[in-house]
Amino acid sequence: KRSLKVTAEHRLFSNGLYKRVFDLKIGDSLTVLTKHKNIEQTFITSIKKIRKKARMVYNLEIEQEHNYFAQGILVHNLKETTVSE
Repeated sequence: KRSLKVTAEHRLFSNGLYKRVFDLKIGDSLTVLTKHKNIEQTFITSIKKIRKKARMVYNLEIEQEHNYFAQGILVHNLKETTVSE
């Protein structure tokens, strides 16, 4: 089971698009990198909203595609919601 703590505005690759975490639902697919370096699809089984004091968050800028794996889950650091060509 994977767990990822993010802000509502972070974008994850789900159902063929980069979507804000806020817009994800139970049952949506996510692209994951396994411990054996395989790329697979998994499905969201729970979403827990946690309200805490403001924390420092970081937005990594990755050259060219702006995609990377965080905790093994494919994420994007730009505000566009379509897949980069």
